[in-house]
Amino acid sequence: MAQTLTISTPTFDLNGVVSLKIAADSELKTNSRRVSRSSTLDGGAVITDGGYCDGDRTFRVNYRDMSLEDESKLWEIFKNYSQVIISTIEGCFLGVLENLKCQNGSGTVSIMYKERLSQ
Repeated sequence: MAQTLTISTPTFDLNGVVSLKIAADSELKTNSRRVSRSSTLDGGAVITDGGYCDGDRTFRVNYRDMSLEDESKLWEIFKNYSQVIISTIEGCFLGVLENLKCQNGSGTVSIMYKERLSQ
C-alpha cells in the first residue's frame, strides 16, 4: 500500500483537504541537528550541539495519481493559506507549503515544518 500525506487548511474550508500518494523517491525523513563548530586558538575546535527540532525539517514530496480536481484544490490551498496542517504516518505538523509544481496528476511539493502538533 502506498504511503499518503494529507494537507488541510487550519480553518474550515469545504475544499481545504487533499491527500497525496507519496512516490518512493520523496524525502520524508531528512533533517539536520542544530550544530556549529568554531576553531580555537590552540588548533582545536569547539562543537556546540543544540539538538534536534521538528521545526528544522523540510519534506520534499513527489506525488502521483492525483485527480485534476484534487490538484486544483492543492493549488488553491497553496495560493490562499500561509500555514497548513500536514498529517503523515509520523503525526500531525503545522507547516508552510514552500513551493509546488503540479502537472497532470503528478508533481512535487516542498513543505517546511513549523512545529509538531501531535506526540
